[in-house]
Amino acid sequence: MERRRRLYKNLKIESALKKMGVSPKEMLPPSAVLPLLTNEEIYGLFSTVHFLPLEIFDDEEYDCRTAEDWINLGVIDGKHYPLPATVFVPRFRSEDEMFSLEDNQLNNLFTWTNAAISHYNHERKLWSVLTLDGRKRKFEIPRIYIRFFAEDPRNYVKRLKVAIEHRRTAEASIKY
Repeated sequence: MERRRRLYKNLKIESALKKMGVSPKEMLPPSAVLPLLTNEEIYGLFSTVHFLPLEIFDDEEYDCRTAEDWINLGVIDGKHYPLPATVFVPRFRSEDEMFSLEDNQLNNLFTWTNAAISHYNHERKLWSVLTLDGRKRKFEIPRIYIRFFAEDPRNYVKRLKVAIEHRRTAEASIKY
């Protein structure tokens, strides 16, 4: 178990995603991207913008634990502790920092950051997240954007890749 934990700790999610050919802009939620683009970029004939949320294509068969099992991992002697994870959340920008599509190419809108996972909302299927980037930002995000430290990063990357491919297929079917 200890050997596996050390192996998982040394594997960086960003490099594993890059190795599988997954860019951050492919994982962005439509709600983060669509307000930044023109109608032509969104609805144009050759638009490459994703309009379906990635979480609806998440295959839970790749998950090694259920939501309840993940939460129970944080229970020690009857007390609930947050679970460590890396999460894909919006990059922090100061108010005077301007966003430019040319500079960022949508790949720098969100980033992987360490976080503490504290709660799961069964009705909405969202996890409560507190970032550990020094800003202590709070989010509620779907499981597809969370990689727990106790899960194999390679399996998680496969899960993401499959969800992205299924979304791409569904969007192509809708468009054409």
